[in-house]
Amino acid sequence: ASSLSTEMDDQMDDSNKTKKIYVGNLSETTTCEGLVRHFKDFLDDDDTDVCACDLMTDRNTGASRGYAFVTLTKENAERLLSERIAPMILDGHELILGENFSR
Repeated sequence: ASSLSTEMDDQMDDSNKTKKIYVGNLSETTTCEGLVRHFKDFLDDDDTDVCACDLMTDRNTGASRGYAFVTLTKENAERLLSERIAPMILDGHELILGENFSR
């Protein structure tokens, strides 16, 4: 039982250290790699830890649905959400950023 509680504690610690954000209005040509590179450039840190990028695609065509969920360290996610003064443009589209609210 102690190993199960340790695993649960590790998962709770990870969720407290990371934050998932919604990124909308993506170009159909935007990739996860491009999105991650853009965030690293904005944060001016090549070592920025992006834990995951989930680009939503149409299951039939594989085309981008225009949004993604990106998991970053909590600190970097909060910087992205709060420090933007000018619009964030990627592949000719102004990105819409927001917190990912659990259902």
